[in-house]
Amino acid sequence: QSVSNACSFPKPVTRLVFWTRPKQRQRWGDVDSHCHINWGDLFFDLFYVASALNLSYVLFYSPSAEGVLYFTGLFGPILLEWFQRTFFDARFVWGDDPFHRMFEIVHLCALSFAAVHIRPVSTMTDPTQPEMFDYSLAVTCLALLNMYRSIEVMLTVDGEDAAKRGEKRRLIDFFVQLAFYLAAAVKSGITYYGSKSADENDFGNRGLESLTNACSRILNLAPERDLAAEVAVEKDHIPIILCLCGWVSTVVFFFFC
Repeated sequence: QSVSNACSFPKPVTRLVFWTRPKQRQRWGDVDSHCHINWGDLFFDLFYVASALNLSYVLFYSPSAEGVLYFTGLFGPILLEWFQRTFFDARFVWGDDPFHRMFEIVHLCALSFAAVHIRPVSTMTDPTQPEMFDYSLAVTCLALLNMYRSIEVMLTVDGEDAAKRGEKRRLIDFFVQLAFYLAAAVKSGITYYGSKSADENDFGNRGLESLTNACSRILNLAPERDLAAEVAVEKDHIPIILCLCGWVSTVVFFFFC
């Protein structure tokens, strides 16, 4: 038996190939081989340092049940992405081609977009702030990229049929994730853009009310109304609950399906 060299670095190509088939790292019966960390993996892990820093502020500013809800809802999808990337790299390998290099860049951009929009609870629950929508949109993109990766393996992988069947099972898992994350993005997007439109439509009324307050203060006819105190921001917890359901469904699917 020969030791599989699937974990070695890709060999430089002599001609430009836009796309190559993914390969199974190790087939059944091969001698165990050990993969080595490359610079791309280290760069991937750095995004989790930023995510951990932003997540710490969630509990620091909201040490309550609400803070725990948002911590778990924001932490779960990011943590699952690390496991999914690790599981894929342990089983398959891509060639050194432009298409998959660009795919990795898009994947890292989506992950960084999710990490940078992890904010304290007061910001994530504010419907006038885009952070919850941006985060939901980022994890939705990550789920779509994972689905494509599974479909590519199922249809084109250079490996055993068992690897294709296993990836088909994971595709169902990614589809369930996508449904929850997409629902969170749609709900938070409707809330954000709806509140933004309401603010624009109400701008004239608030300007007229401010002018009335100024005139009343000058003429000393009535006390000034505190407009800031009258503006009540209604919190929207549905998007974070959907994100929480998305990654919990993956855990349930992994252990019981």
